[in-house]
Amino acid sequence: MTAANGEKVDALVVFSLSIKFMKDEAVKIFRARTGDESYSADGIQWVLTVPAIWSPAAKQFMREAAYKVSCNLKWCFFPF
Repeated sequence: MTAANGEKVDALVVFSLSIKFMKDEAVKIFRARTGDESYSADGIQWVLTVPAIWSPAAKQFMREAAYKVSCNLKWCFFPF
């Protein structure tokens, strides 16, 4: 991938960091709403939904990106 500044960036890194950002933001919201600052991402069952029509290579790419940031992950392919 090419960044806005013209630099080449590994797509796997971009997707992994995007998933990590969403995970971290969700945990922040859970902590704020519950008042429990010790709330951990480990206590959450994460679900990643990807289109069923994606190629096996695209699905594998998303798996690799997600596994870089979360071990407690389930997969959902849609449509169901």
